[in-house]
Amino acid sequence: MSGTLNATVDHGITLVSPTYGNPLTVSGDVLASVGDGIFAATNWTIDNGGTISATSGEGIFLKGGGVIDNSGIVIGVNAYGITSTSAPLTLLNSGYIHGGKAGIAVNDIAVNQGQLIVDNLMGATISGGLAALEGVKFSGDGPATSTMVNDGVMSSGNTSAGGGVGVWVALGSFTNTSTGVVSGGSIGINVGDYSNFSNFGVDTGQVGLVVGASQNDVTIIDGGTITGAGGEAVSFAKGVIADSLTLLPGAVLNGFANGGGSANLIFGGTSVGTMANLGHEVSLFPTISLSNGAAWEFAGTSAMTGQALFDNNGALIERNGDSLSITSSMSGTGTIDLSGGTVALGNVVGAGQVVDFQGGQSALLLTDGHSFSGEIASFTSGDTIEIMGFGVNETVTSHQSGNLFTWTAGGLSSSTITFATDPGTLALVSMGPVSSVTAAYEIVAPPCFRAGTQILTPDGPRAVEDLRTGDTVVTHDGRARPLIWVGQRWVDCDRHPNPEMVMPIVIEQSAFGPGVPSRELYVSPDHAIYCGGVFIAAKQLINGISIKQIDVPEVMYHHIELKEHSVVWAETLPVETYLDCGNRHNFVMPRGLVSLHADFAAPQWDRDRAFAPLVSEGDDLTAARLHLHERLCERGVRPVAGRFDVFADGRLLTAKGADDGQRIFSLPIETSRLAINSTSSRPADLDPASLDCRRLGVAITDITVDGRLIDADDQSFMSGFHLPERRGRRWFRWTDGAAVFDASGAREVAFTVQAVSPIWQAPVTLKQPKTRLRALELHSQ
Repeated sequence: MSGTLNATVDHGITLVSPTYGNPLTVSGDVLASVGDGIFAATNWTIDNGGTISATSGEGIFLKGGGVIDNSGIVIGVNAYGITSTSAPLTLLNSGYIHGGKAGIAVNDIAVNQGQLIVDNLMGATISGGLAALEGVKFSGDGPATSTMVNDGVMSSGNTSAGGGVGVWVALGSFTNTSTGVVSGGSIGINVGDYSNFSNFGVDTGQVGLVVGASQNDVTIIDGGTITGAGGEAVSFAKGVIADSLTLLPGAVLNGFANGGGSANLIFGGTSVGTMANLGHEVSLFPTISLSNGAAWEFAGTSAMTGQALFDNNGALIERNGDSLSITSSMSGTGTIDLSGGTVALGNVVGAGQVVDFQGGQSALLLTDGHSFSGEIASFTSGDTIEIMGFGVNETVTSHQSGNLFTWTAGGLSSSTITFATDPGTLALVSMGPVSSVTAAYEIVAPPCFRAGTQILTPDGPRAVEDLRTGDTVVTHDGRARPLIWVGQRWVDCDRHPNPEMVMPIVIEQSAFGPGVPSRELYVSPDHAIYCGGVFIAAKQLINGISIKQIDVPEVMYHHIELKEHSVVWAETLPVETYLDCGNRHNFVMPRGLVSLHADFAAPQWDRDRAFAPLVSEGDDLTAARLHLHERLCERGVRPVAGRFDVFADGRLLTAKGADDGQRIFSLPIETSRLAINSTSSRPADLDPASLDCRRLGVAITDITVDGRLIDADDQSFMSGFHLPERRGRRWFRWTDGAAVFDASGAREVAFTVQAVSPIWQAPVTLKQPKTRLRALELHSQ
């Protein structure tokens, strides 16, 4: 039978039948100065909406287990708020539970005895007093049957550095949700044997999370914030067995994570995560893994050192300015995506790894003697593969056969790297000694004018195609100097494996100033322009208006060389002459020998012989770009907001607006694909300081299909979307201006526009170069 207690009782209650009904509803007050507030030796169900308080004993002690639904107040002033031993218990708390020793202590469930469940709801609190060792003490018979969830607050009460533990959990599963807060003076959460802990909320302590000695088979998953006020966010004891820490996108470690030399670290999730300064943030994890489907950027200067293995089955991302050093061996079937970043691999790399050069002048550093069995993809002009570890006096030679590049050191040991496709002609160039005993080499993708381009000579401007060896040209200092070599070559851009390496750059008339250049000037992407005392490759000055790359089916390139590298005047613009850095084989030679695929980038800039430094980043590049932008503004060109439209199978849609800023689109019946078409630009086109050369259209987030929230890596993103990015806890994806989303069977699609890439707006009278021209005959110094 059931019972109700709605009065105020000034003594403790022992639940026995038939004196008290089971279940028992408490809406009054139980105030016990001696003993427990409520005690039951057998299994009992209590629904408390009142106040239960005990001065010396437990607030509620269910020795035989049972069910407690608390929406009121339960206090054990000098003992436990709620406790149960060796019996199954279910506790649902939407109120307040407090104990001088601990808010709750539920433990020692015998194996297969039954379930132990604790659910602390949002707005609810379970806390210990100032003398408490724990706010919550939870020990079950295994994570399968013993579970605890916190949506509210769990605290030890003693928040001093030597205070208690917020939550102690063993032989159970504990989830701290996105609204959950756990805090302890000394330790936020202490995790014991055979336990799982998932954090999506906040965990704070002098040490945020501790896995002690001999606590084995512990699984930690963190997608929230763990703070170690003393500097250590996560600490595993030395010698633990089968313990692991998994970090999900959005995880924040305020303090470093210490694996104790035994626990393993896993980067998981499905959207793109970011870990800044890896190596400072994590240490002493013998194995680090990227799980299948995971994508992580290791931002800043990071290092994986001391690990026996890095198992990469996801996507490791290094963007511009990122640098990662890995000294462990690598296994798995993942990718290393380089978008302007640098990765140094100092050990054996397994066959399943792919290093994908995605743009932005990326660099891969290898060590001779450690086999690289992976694959190189999308290697283009401006990218670099550096090989270290050669002897200073060691002779190093190279050979290329299609997509295989081999180098041999000392005539004995050979190493080969494989490219996903034929990368065009490559060169191995010495970088010289890097120490007293070792030297380094670089593998690089090894610069030109249209027929009629005028080069200044002592007799006036002459078409570059008419110049011959022995003719003189006027250099930057006004001197006349003889040509010692000319080179030329037709390039089939349509058939080139990497056409962006060879398609010409057009510099508009007066781009740099009135009459500079005097008319349109066409050069190869890596041909250097002399700006403010430094050389800058033409491709790095592209802004999409006055300097842009054009699409041509074929082009003829010419070079002219002086005895010394110098600057000449081409259409009144100062540009470099040819500097032989190992790429002369790209041009027709006296015997007619020429490389299969043209590649005009210098394999390695010869600093000693170059007329001026070649810069690819920094203040000099920013200043040159800023000058070009100011010239555009003088001509009436302005950056304006971009535009986008949404189409359902070719039919233009009109959006409905929601209060939260979402664009809601009702789809016609049987719609299959949603197209998001927009203007687009590269950040580097409009921001002089940016090195981001991705073409961006519109950034969207909070995407729903018929009310269902879509994950960042959902298969519905078909084409035209860049990888997911995060700002705080929120992910978004940029389109490239022509994105397609799978809307099969959907009736409504909604998304929030986070940003639209700005574009240049030119006066209608401003001449724009055509984007597709007939075959050009281009020439170069």
